[in-house]
Amino acid sequence: METRKSLILNGIFESHLSQFSLFMRLFQDSAFFEGVQEIAQYMGTIKGKDKVIGSEHINPDVFKRLIAVCEDNEGEEPRFTIIKDELNELYELLPYARLDAHHVYGKCKEVLGKIYGLLAFSRLFIITTKEANFLDEKYALIKPLGEMYPDIDTDLFEAMMCWGLGRPTASVAHLMRSMEYAFKLLADHFSEPKISTHPTWNAKLVELKKKIDLIAVKEERDYYENIHSDLNTVRRRWRNNTMHLEQIYGAEEARHIFDAVITLLQDLSEKLTPQQLSLPQP
Repeated sequence: METRKSLILNGIFESHLSQFSLFMRLFQDSAFFEGVQEIAQYMGTIKGKDKVIGSEHINPDVFKRLIAVCEDNEGEEPRFTIIKDELNELYELLPYARLDAHHVYGKCKEVLGKIYGLLAFSRLFIITTKEANFLDEKYALIKPLGEMYPDIDTDLFEAMMCWGLGRPTASVAHLMRSMEYAFKLLADHFSEPKISTHPTWNAKLVELKKKIDLIAVKEERDYYENIHSDLNTVRRRWRNNTMHLEQIYGAEEARHIFDAVITLLQDLSEKLTPQQLSLPQP
């Protein structure tokens, strides 16, 4: 069986998956999960009793360790502040000789409920080494493009993640969405809105060809002819079928499309960026 590894890759979760990144830190923090387990065991011990002797059945350090974890993470996730405050209440109860067991049990149940609620929004994905390597490799390509073209940053990232998580057809759909932005760049460059506003790619490409034919400098005309040809290839081979639900893509074909789209965007970036044109910046 192919080696499998967890999805923690060279800064890939910088902003898109901060919740997942948080979960992974907690997952690797033994003090956190051991503390949660000890509180759950403590609840089992005192359940049904009327009175409990302070810290007779649990080490107060359990709460101190969990409070420290909350303090380390509350800046990123505000719910940790609420959990920390409730842990502090429990910690302050422990020095008392005899406590209402029902009250202590209820407080423990509340704090564990909030911890479980926090983790319920996270999912741990296990992927193959091949998929992890794809994400490592492609993230290095899409990161500069996303920074250059913020409007398609999310679609490029989602295209990469969908492929890595075994959803190749969804990956292609996001890639086709990112291609719409190429027409916006070209429409702005040639001062011809129809290149972007026409409802079909074929009509957009017809308008683009009209503008390209007017370019006097051969080198520049050849550059845009190649862009036109690449966009037309995307239209004929992938775009129409993808958007009209006529095609299901396998992993290898989706990977090939990913590479083709990234190459086209890289070619566009040689001459067309929002900074060079009049497109508004986010």
